[in-house]
Amino acid sequence: MEFVVKEEFTGKSAASKPQRTVIAGQTWTRKLRCTDPACVVDHAGGEQHDFEKVEDEGEAGPEEEEEYVAPADRIVVPLDVLAPIPEKGEECVYIVGTRGVKVTRIAGLEYLADSLQELVLRSNLIAAMEGVHTLIKLTKLELYDNQIEEISHLKSLTRITILDLSYNAIRSMAPVACCPLLEELYLAQNKLKVIEGVTGLVHLRCLDLGANRLRSMGGAGLETLASLQSLWLGKNKIERIEDINALPCLRQFDCQNNRLTTLVWDADESEDGAAGETEDSSAVTSSRTGIADLTTLEELYLACNALHSLHGMPQRSPLSTIDLSTNQIDSLEGIHALQHVTELWMTASRLATFEDLEPLKALPELECLYLEHSPIAADFEYRMRVTAMLPSLQQLDATAVSRR
Repeated sequence: MEFVVKEEFTGKSAASKPQRTVIAGQTWTRKLRCTDPACVVDHAGGEQHDFEKVEDEGEAGPEEEEEYVAPADRIVVPLDVLAPIPEKGEECVYIVGTRGVKVTRIAGLEYLADSLQELVLRSNLIAAMEGVHTLIKLTKLELYDNQIEEISHLKSLTRITILDLSYNAIRSMAPVACCPLLEELYLAQNKLKVIEGVTGLVHLRCLDLGANRLRSMGGAGLETLASLQSLWLGKNKIERIEDINALPCLRQFDCQNNRLTTLVWDADESEDGAAGETEDSSAVTSSRTGIADLTTLEELYLACNALHSLHGMPQRSPLSTIDLSTNQIDSLEGIHALQHVTELWMTASRLATFEDLEPLKALPELECLYLEHSPIAADFEYRMRVTAMLPSLQQLDATAVSRR
């Protein structure tokens, strides 16, 4: 507490010396003055009133201060942000919250119901999808990076082909079944535990469920997605690849940062059993498990799992990019069948000798190879011998190959 001097005068005579005492109080930052026109105190003689705080001109008192409202609790609709206001007949509304004021409610767009086809409200503070149901002509709805906990109000949006609800707090995706024409569905970084609502979405080309809490692919209807080209399941808790082995159009598959220990499961293995590599490499795998029977796969991302071998790779697919980084692979046996590979990423593998790399000679189109943080990369002659071994190589790790 700060101590200041308050002057108290005991006499009215200008000749008498005032007595001063020190009391605890507020530090006054402005010069105090008397504004009472009826004042009879002789200020010229040194007499003063008791000190009182004088408010700054124009300064609002406590009773005039507005109550603070958190941004998420404010009511801000798209028309509060858009400038100029869209005219009737507008086909697209696009608002990114990082550019300024954030939208909290979807409202006020009803007059665009007959024309609006794309609604993008990215990185705002929207907590509910209420308000989209009137926009029946929508073909694209993007509510990426908001605060939505439940998918709702989609029953009237039968024309939707692109739905992006990534980076929210959604726990169930079942309502997406209301959109039979969906071609792209993005639900990454939510709180999903089960794949739901996709059975029969025959037009779906891209499905992104990365960074959720999924443990299983089985029984979700993935085998019915006849048009699916890209499937992203990275950063989940999946132990077993199921129901995609017969997909006729799958080109990209991402299952990195999961719990895979093998790509081969016994046909008789119980679905509830722990996934593990079969002892007999000639064993017939279930048509519902693995990726060995895929014929169209071009990109495969399986980094950050616990794979020990390449057994179970899709040898009939035109694979060009394979990411097997941060696994426990110590042998390249079987890679000779993947003749179209141009990029092979095996960072932090267990490949330790140049003999382990011999199978790579069978890949005539290999241009990019990553082996950094593997035991072989510590060899003094690593770059020289690997580039000499693979004449088609143009990049080794993060450095271009020089052949002077």
